[in-house]
Amino acid sequence: MRRSNAPPNDARSHFCQAKHGFERSLTNLGELPIVMATDSIKLVRGQLGERIANIQRTAARLSPLDVYQRMDEIREMAAANGMAVLERLAQCSAQLALLPGHRVATASCLEHFGEALDSESPADCQTILAALAVRLH
Repeated sequence: MRRSNAPPNDARSHFCQAKHGFERSLTNLGELPIVMATDSIKLVRGQLGERIANIQRTAARLSPLDVYQRMDEIREMAAANGMAVLERLAQCSAQLALLPGHRVATASCLEHFGEALDSESPADCQTILAALAVRLH
């Protein structure tokens, strides 16, 4: 049996010891799903924000049916991404778009979309809808 003169692989030796920060990189990989989910929600919020801004710019020229359809598209996208407050406000806005006085109702609803878009609490839904109801009545 031949003995090696190489030092043992322990803390005193630098042979085969990690000299770089791979350990930190591996723990960052554990956070990857959270980062990706956050980025995808930001992307969805950006897309919804663009749609809402488009409705705000063109609402005066849109027919009630066009407003309904665009609000329903926003509702579907919000529902698909778990944005309950935005989904509920879009549903209410779509329904109000088909009633008499729809221009005033649509403008009032659009004023609350920023709050709904940023909301992460289900309790916000009741607050936003209550504020809308007060404004409309």
